[in-house]
Amino acid sequence: MFEEIESDNKRISETLTKQFREENEKLRAELSSKLEGKVTKFQKAVDKLHSDTDIEILIVSNSMEGVCEKVDDRLTGHIEGT
Repeated sequence: MFEEIESDNKRISETLTKQFREENEKLRAELSSKLEGKVTKFQKAVDKLHSDTDIEILIVSNSMEGVCEKVDDRLTGHIEGT
């Protein structure tokens, strides 16, 4: 009787361990897939931010160049006039 109970417990334990491992692997794969999706989405947002920032820097740089040229022209004209 004791041996039968011990055998049943061992069988149940092995079954539960197998089920746990299978469920664990399934959850890991699901979470990994979700994480990859979120990382990809985040990377795209970062890339867009870099691109937008580069565009803004270029616009500001070009504007500053124009301002500097106008100031230079005015100073040159002012110096030549004096």
